[in-house]
Amino acid sequence: MIDLSPAGSSAETREIPRTRRLLGGGGYNACLAAELVGPTGSVVCVEIDPYVHARTERFLAETGYTDRVRLVLGDGAHGAPGALVPAEGFDAIMVTVAANDVPPAWFGQLAEGGRLVLPLRIGGFTRAIGLRKEAGALASTGISVCGFVPMQGNGRWDETPDPIGESGYGIRWEDSTPSPFDGLDRALTTQGVVEVRTGVTVVANESFEHLQLWLATSVAGFCRLTGDREKPGPARVPKSIDAMAMVSAGSLACVVVDRLADGESGSTPTWEFLIQGIGPDGKAAADTLTGAVHAWDRNLRGRATPALTILPAGTSDSLLPAGDIVEKPQTRIVTGWTGRDGAADPGVGQDTAGEGETGR
Repeated sequence: MIDLSPAGSSAETREIPRTRRLLGGGGYNACLAAELVGPTGSVVCVEIDPYVHARTERFLAETGYTDRVRLVLGDGAHGAPGALVPAEGFDAIMVTVAANDVPPAWFGQLAEGGRLVLPLRIGGFTRAIGLRKEAGALASTGISVCGFVPMQGNGRWDETPDPIGESGYGIRWEDSTPSPFDGLDRALTTQGVVEVRTGVTVVANESFEHLQLWLATSVAGFCRLTGDREKPGPARVPKSIDAMAMVSAGSLACVVVDRLADGESGSTPTWEFLIQGIGPDGKAAADTLTGAVHAWDRNLRGRATPALTILPAGTSDSLLPAGDIVEKPQTRIVTGWTGRDGAADPGVGQDTAGEGETGR
C-alpha cells in the first residue's frame, strides 16, 4: 500500500484527496475510492473495456454508489472528459493497469500538490509508484514491486522481442535505444561463453528489486534477454523471468544466478550473481555489467531507495535534477540514488550531474 498522505503527517492529520480519478478502476475500487473521499468528495472512473464498464455500472447501482461515482467509457490515457475535471485539477489519480509512460493528460488534470499512483514500467520492470506533483514535475513518494495487467488503447506497448538470428534468443529493448548485434547469433552458437563470478550473493526470498532498476537506468545498452527455457543454450536464461542484459559492440552480457552448495542441513539457500559474456568483446561487456553489480552492492544495497522525478518530454537538460535519464515517448524520467557518489565504475552510469558519464 502506498500512503497518499503528505510526508511527515500523522494518521489523524493527513489530508484525504477530495476529488479522485480512477483508470481501470472497476466497481469495487470505485466504491473504495468513494468511501475515501467521503460524502463531499467526487470520483470519476474511466474504463476502456465495454464489458468491465457495464459490470461496474451494474455494481454501482446495486450498491448505491451511482450518485457518488461518475463512470466514463473511454481511453484513460486521454484523461477524463473536460466537464468532469475540477477547475484546479484532481487531488489524486489512481491507475490500476500497468503503464509504460505518463501521458500529458495525467500531468494536466492533476492538481498542484496532487498525488498520482500508478504501476509504471521502467526498463521492463513494473513498480507501484506514488508521485506528488510539484512545480510541474512528478516526484516519487514511495516505490514497491508490483504486477498489473497492461494498458489497452493508446497506452498499449509491444513487448515482442527482437530475434537474434536463428539462435532461439531474443532481445527486449524496452527503454534503451536498440544496438546492432550483427554476428551475435553466430557467437551464441559457435563461440564459448565467458563467465565472471561477482561474489555478490542473495539468500532465499531476498529481494534485489533495486538492482534491477539500477541496471536498467544506469547501464548503456541495457536490455532483457529471452530464450527457450526448455532447451539448454550458452546463455542461461532464468526459468521464470528474462535475464537482465546489455549489448555493446556486437557482444552480449547477461546476469544469471548460480546456486551455491548448501552448508549445514537446514541452512538458508544462497545464490551468487554470475555474469556471462558472449561475442568478440564478451569479456569487456561482462566486466562492465560486473562493475555495475559491484557498485550496487558496495554503495546502494540496503541503503538507498531510488528517487524518481518525471517531467514532460522536451524538458531541457538544464532543468533536470541529478540522476540517470530514461527517455520515454512522452516523459523524461530521472532516477536518483542517495549515496551513488563514486558508484559509477568505468562504463557504468549516466548521471546528469557527473563527469565522464556515458550516454545512451
